Amino acid sequence: MSCMLTEDHKRIVRRVHLLHLKIHFILGLLLGIALYAPFHYKFERDLLQEAIQTFRSEYCSIKMRHQMLDTLRTRPLTIGQAMDIADTVIQQKNVPVEVVFGIMKQESEFTPSAVSKKGAKGLMQVMPVVWKSYSPAHFKNPTDPVLNVHVGTLYLADLYHQFGDWREVFRAYYAGPDNYKNKEYDWYANAVVKKASDFSREMEN
Repeated sequence: MSCMLTEDHKRIVRRVHLLHLKIHFILGLLLGIALYAPFHYKFERDLLQEAIQTFRSEYCSIKMRHQMLDTLRTRPLTIGQAMDIADTVIQQKNVPVEVVFGIMKQESEFTPSAVSKKGAKGLMQVMPVVWKSYSPAHFKNPTDPVLNVHVGTLYLADLYHQFGDWREVFRAYYAGPDNYKNKEYDWYANAVVKKASDFSREMEN
């Protein structure tokens, strides 16, 4: 019967202990990877999806801007005015582009300097009372295309929030909020709807 020397025993114990530590380390590492990998890949996937969404949003914005400039190029506007108007319309999210264009065509035929007998001014023929209510103090010129469109779209957005129907909005825009159900102004609402539909088709092509 052989017996193990003390030194050999200690050496084997140390080796087993070291192997034990290595196994624990490897298992811990594998467990960490198993726990981290889904989170890591999800994080990367989320980043990728966010990047794709940002790219898609930028692409749609550029495409829309190009379509608007293409539509505005035949109007009585300078290139600078057309670009500024396109940027202003894109930046607001509450009124569809075709509605803004429909109003501008109906109200002024895209003429920034237009002034009506009642005192409505600019591309969207903003009335003085609306200008006073919606424009900051530093907005001095209601015929400025960018400022006029900014105020006009704010007013349209508020009317839509109030009434929730574009035909009623158009009646109210033309004849005042008290007339939003007045059928007498259907001619105006129908005209804007027709023009908005035409612009929608034009920008889709």
